[in-house]
Amino acid sequence: MDINPLAVEMAKLSMWLLTLAKDKPFTFLDHSIRCGDSLVGIHDLKQLKRFSLVEGPVQTDLFASVPLDSLVQDAVTDRLRLEGMEGGTVEDVAAQKQLLSKAEDNLARLKAAADTLIAVEFGLDKTTATERAAKLLATDKPLRVRADLKGLPFHWPLEFPEVMVKHGGFNAFVGNPPFMGGQKITGNLGTEYRDYLVANIANGKRGSADLCSYFFLRMASLLHEGGMSGLLATNTIAQGDTREVGLDQLLENGFSIPRAVPSRKWPGQANLEVAHVWARKGPWGESVLDEKLVPKITAFLTPPGKAEGKPHRLAANADKSFQGSNVLGMGFVLEPEEARSLIEKDPRNKDVVFPYLGGEDLNTRPDQSARRSVINFHDWPLERAETYPEVMNIVRSKVKPERDPLAMGDATARDRAKRWWQFARPTMNLYGAITGMDMVLVRAQTSRTQSPALVETGTVFDQKLVVFATMSHAIFALTANSCHYHWVIQQGSTMRTDAVYTPSDCFETFPFPRDLSSLDDIGARYDAHRRSIMLARQEGLTKTYNRFHKPDETSEDIQTLRNLHVEMDQAVARAYGWNDLDLGHGFHETKQGIRFTVSEPARREILDRLLQLNHERYAEEVKQGLHEKKGKKGKKASVTDDENGRLF
Repeated sequence: MDINPLAVEMAKLSMWLLTLAKDKPFTFLDHSIRCGDSLVGIHDLKQLKRFSLVEGPVQTDLFASVPLDSLVQDAVTDRLRLEGMEGGTVEDVAAQKQLLSKAEDNLARLKAAADTLIAVEFGLDKTTATERAAKLLATDKPLRVRADLKGLPFHWPLEFPEVMVKHGGFNAFVGNPPFMGGQKITGNLGTEYRDYLVANIANGKRGSADLCSYFFLRMASLLHEGGMSGLLATNTIAQGDTREVGLDQLLENGFSIPRAVPSRKWPGQANLEVAHVWARKGPWGESVLDEKLVPKITAFLTPPGKAEGKPHRLAANADKSFQGSNVLGMGFVLEPEEARSLIEKDPRNKDVVFPYLGGEDLNTRPDQSARRSVINFHDWPLERAETYPEVMNIVRSKVKPERDPLAMGDATARDRAKRWWQFARPTMNLYGAITGMDMVLVRAQTSRTQSPALVETGTVFDQKLVVFATMSHAIFALTANSCHYHWVIQQGSTMRTDAVYTPSDCFETFPFPRDLSSLDDIGARYDAHRRSIMLARQEGLTKTYNRFHKPDETSEDIQTLRNLHVEMDQAVARAYGWNDLDLGHGFHETKQGIRFTVSEPARREILDRLLQLNHERYAEEVKQGLHEKKGKKGKKASVTDDENGRLF
């Protein structure tokens, strides 16, 4: 099935062409290849009977004069007869069409009533919907209700009653559901559509999940016990919010993953990494992961470790990591000569013109300085911003025309249009947290390198940077070492083959050692030596680590950096009390290619111990009342310095 009617017709044509039966009429497939929005619609006939997508009583009054069950059963009989017919002649096809038309007529009123039920989720008043449904049920051939949707709702028990009602669900699904990042769903499909997915597909589980995760959940509701699916997905299906919304819920509800390929290049021309995921409704034994036998496959699309489950966000790590500012308007951005000119005209303009550091600057410039500047009116009211007239003229002429059309969008867009002289996200909490610091720890959010750096403050940090409210070399060491790197690879997400550092999943879940004092010296020495390499070679962070991970790179400065990295990893292991752990440093084959890092057994052991430690710390915080739900009476406990290991 497909939401696009043209795609449905092309599928029918393709099926006929594949048979090469040029002396036969088109195989009749209208009953099998259907059109509609597979995510929007009822998936169980009980939902129509109670005229509600959630549990509730059957609406006997609404269907008093409509023999719902017999209409569905008649359609099942006609469709099964259709399936059993020969289709080799034009007359056969005509007879099949007639049977399908009869089945469709039987279900037309029910589909229209189900459409009306779905319209309630998109703003129609429930009382009005019930009255409208009653009228439609009394009409012989009612028109379908589209609501405010890109495609018609697709009601699975009414489109395939012989499968859903008689058989109890499908035996199997094979598909390639569409990919769309969670941040794009509202903008492309609307707020009501997004809310519908969360409430009715994801069981209320919120998160910035890719659209394809909802197809996994919809598939789960349509399989009968023991049914299987094989779906192609974005490789983020096993990462972050997309995993939590999709695969985590599948496994929690009794599904298993018999086979998976976590990441593989898309077979077409697109520069895209995809995952292949087979899922079974019910238990499964030994599984196949990346063509290798494993005991079973987790929601991370990895073999199970000694510790199982997902990590929890720790109160000790809250409000210490931040995403940079979403500027939203290239008119704010200044080239060096433009910034100099503004400040030369009026030195006061330094109040609102700042260096603008982005991920590319951090990873490619030898001194990791900002190449450009940016206008920043903070969270000031318009009247205060207008006291800088030369700068305001730039923003008014270049940014405001881009923001004005947002006034026609959703609430967030309208707010950004109203505050056109400010960044879309000024992130005042970030800049408040680092006030008084000379340096601050940052890292590029999307990068193969995934290594932090200490940079000067007095800078606007781009949204593609993650900023940590610390200037500590101990924290630098802890977030630059192999333990944290592999935690990021495991818990974060990806953009193509680059790792993406999501603070909520990578930092807030990371259990720090109780005592960090032993890491300050190695962090400072590692940082200083790495800086000296970059400045001496005039190469950025990315090129430096390309050398670092290259086996035939034997220059003295890079070898010293490797030695320092080993020393840093060992110091971190000791800080955790892992004196028994053999890290096995060397050049190892990883999913990210050949890397100078810890051995594979050490990597697995590190991840197991970190996950176990996360669970222990979380349990401690729960006992302290640090994770009580909002609104619960009583004073919330606070995290002491001793409890969080004097983190920052």
